[in-house]
Amino acid sequence: MDGALGCQVYVKPEMLQVTGAFKIRGALSKILSLTQAERDKGIITSSSGNHGQACAYAGKVLGIHATVIVPEDTPKLKVNNARSMGAEVILWDRAYTERWKKVHAEVEEHGYTIVHNYEDFDVMAGQGTIALEILEDLADVETVLVPIGGGGLISGISTAIKETNPAIRVIGVQAEACCPYYLSRQNGERTKATVKQTLADGLACDWPGNNTYPIIEKYVDEIVIVSEEAIEEAVRMVANDAKLVAEPSACVGIAALQSGVVTTRADEKVCVVLTSGNWGIDMIGRLLKGSVWRAFFNETLKGSNMKTLLLNKDEVGSLIDLDAVLEAVENGYKAFNSGKVVQPDFMSIELPGSHACIDFKGGLDLAGGYITIKSSAGGYKGNPELGLPTGMNTVMLFEASTGALRCVMDGTWITGCRTAAAGAISVKYLAREDAKTLCIIGAGNQARRQLRAIIRVRDFSEVVVWNASPGALDEYVREMSAETGLDIRKCETAEEAVRAADVVVTTTRAHRGPIVQKAWLKPGTHIVAIGSDMPGKQELGADIFKEAKVVNDAVELCIKYGDTQHAVNEGIITPEEIHAEIGEILLGKKAGRESQEEITIFDSVGMAIQDTVTVAMLYEAALDKGLGTPYEFFK
Repeated sequence: MDGALGCQVYVKPEMLQVTGAFKIRGALSKILSLTQAERDKGIITSSSGNHGQACAYAGKVLGIHATVIVPEDTPKLKVNNARSMGAEVILWDRAYTERWKKVHAEVEEHGYTIVHNYEDFDVMAGQGTIALEILEDLADVETVLVPIGGGGLISGISTAIKETNPAIRVIGVQAEACCPYYLSRQNGERTKATVKQTLADGLACDWPGNNTYPIIEKYVDEIVIVSEEAIEEAVRMVANDAKLVAEPSACVGIAALQSGVVTTRADEKVCVVLTSGNWGIDMIGRLLKGSVWRAFFNETLKGSNMKTLLLNKDEVGSLIDLDAVLEAVENGYKAFNSGKVVQPDFMSIELPGSHACIDFKGGLDLAGGYITIKSSAGGYKGNPELGLPTGMNTVMLFEASTGALRCVMDGTWITGCRTAAAGAISVKYLAREDAKTLCIIGAGNQARRQLRAIIRVRDFSEVVVWNASPGALDEYVREMSAETGLDIRKCETAEEAVRAADVVVTTTRAHRGPIVQKAWLKPGTHIVAIGSDMPGKQELGADIFKEAKVVNDAVELCIKYGDTQHAVNEGIITPEEIHAEIGEILLGKKAGRESQEEITIFDSVGMAIQDTVTVAMLYEAALDKGLGTPYEFFK
């Protein structure tokens, strides 16, 4: 590694600690100082995982009850490890300040002692023992690189080093996505940072500590930041060259050297603190696999030769697994409400004097590393005479890190299946547990897909259907009864169907005005509004929203394009009165159904993240199965 990093590199491998991280030092330092009365009541902390595991281990060894509040997207390995040591683990908000509010609420209720992961001087002193060991083993060290999250580690290390030998350079490293100490150094005062999604989840902190900030300002020579790409490459280097499994948070020091944000002499002795290794092997494997893929991809790019995979409708259809789509869309909703999605407003172009239009949705999935653009054309009534469908969908999948077009596929199945998944997910989490009768309004393709998806998440004893076209209605009842084996009954009017139902799903083109009226609904009905996805479209009477619990897929979109737009425009509800986005309910941030009597509405206009997660899944499945046609745009 010396040659690659431009200095004489030494590492302090704290991932070899019994809990897989340096945090055990500070946790034991603090907990061993407690009185017996304090130990008897128990301890509590907030941690992205490693400090929580340290407290859990110390609690197990010393016979103390430990409670740990962690971000809801903490890697499973960290959560499971803490629980296996007897700790009570509570998943909470990603925001650091929100987690500490929860800590104080628990302290007030139970009388726990807080073991702060960095603001406690006993904890800092424990972390500082790392510096004593570095100085003992490498007395002539010239530079020490230390990751900064909350700041307790570098406070302890820098104090011990500078008080022993002020000439040694101490450099703190933060992830660019979350860098309050870097910003504070730049601004000359404590500065809050926006916490964005980062591989270095263990460094997530939005505000410099009251106790750590003055110490860092006094003893730390320089603070630098590194990109997500640099962190990813550093993880690979540590695994490939040092033969150590370190999590991304631990590798920011290596990233700083590798990316050149820290400069050194070739003969300079540099010690990098590798803080931890508690990252799932599956995630490490994905990173290492990514390096292999990138190498292949770079080779493909040489000579202006890049292949894009083309998938037609039949090929995409052969890859569809509705259960997998349901899981992908549910994860997509969670990602959206965890700040892992960039999703601009969609664009629509309508042909004047007709219902024909094309809309475009685009989005970035930070977790998956893909960008999609999907075009959806509909309402082209003359197309059958030309041998074309009235509606067509096409999706382009881009690799986010390079902008390379990885795949172009027919989106017919994608739009239909991910929309069906949305409705089914809402039924799973919002419909009454004793719901027995399902009502479908509409008899087209989406009406079929909604039924297929919904019966995968709930059992219904009866299905009632209404459609404006009697012929299409008869065909639907005949086909879907045979396919599902369910008792499907056609209704003469929409009112008849709705009055019988516990769950109502609307799947029409939504051009005729409101179909479902408030007076027809039973208490406790759940409504899935699918058809309205453009300004002016409507399937539900706006007054239904007045006393209902309203859930959107994306509030910003639904108040413009969904059935929610009419309730807002008519002043029946305000955007602030919308109960939740569906992802918030899936994450446990907001409640789902809270009574048997309340009417719930899930208004969905469709989101780019649904397309992105579904398309990425299908693309990777196509690669595995060797489906599709590679095309070279550049030769």
